[in-house]
Amino acid sequence: MSNPFQFQQFTIFQEKSAFKVGTDSVILGAWISCEKAASVLDIGTGTGLLAMMCAQKNSDAHIMGIDTDGDSLDEARYNFGKSPWPKRLQTIHVGFQNFHTEKRFDYIVCNPPYFSGALKGPETRKNNARHMEPYGFTTLALQISRLLNPEGTFGCILPEKEWTLFSTELRRNLLFPIRCRTVFPKPGVTNKARFLSEWSPIKKELITEPDLFLRSEMGSYSEEYKNLTRSFYLKEAFIDL
Repeated sequence: MSNPFQFQQFTIFQEKSAFKVGTDSVILGAWISCEKAASVLDIGTGTGLLAMMCAQKNSDAHIMGIDTDGDSLDEARYNFGKSPWPKRLQTIHVGFQNFHTEKRFDYIVCNPPYFSGALKGPETRKNNARHMEPYGFTTLALQISRLLNPEGTFGCILPEKEWTLFSTELRRNLLFPIRCRTVFPKPGVTNKARFLSEWSPIKKELITEPDLFLRSEMGSYSEEYKNLTRSFYLKEAFIDL
């Protein structure tokens, strides 16, 4: 049984969800610049974590979370209802490939499936959450370009290989990088890097932020990581065991 994950302003119940609260999503939610968006779309919302982080950061935005996994979406609805912002959060049971709406969003956020071409495990739900099917990045990039307002922003986090593939597709759909940051587990460890990036239909000067190390060489949480996530995590989350 998975215990609820307690944040400062909301709780994530995650018993039924295909994937539980993870560091990548927390980093992405803390990093993205959705503060001025009136409308936000969370693609693959899962437990609803990113949607609620956006709701906490932006007191006016209306946020829609979509997901193809029914159990996860049920849990997201429950989490939304228990949050301080139930009237600003909604869910739709649909995959991004089949999501059709006339609405355009000021901000779109996604923690996409990481693995493209890797061996799959025996659990179908986890496979769907972890693996991007052939042409998945192509379809996702196309949908983002269609759903994003002309002055909107898209934010995501991916490992290097998948980030390179996805970046190519985003550029093909006339989206341009405007802000980026590389995340490493700790100094000297480069094989598990994650790439945070924001994209826009409008070409702007690219802002490259300093590398973020989650832990110091001694293994304790870095001050940069603490500062980034301080508004969300409880103090107990930073206790080094």
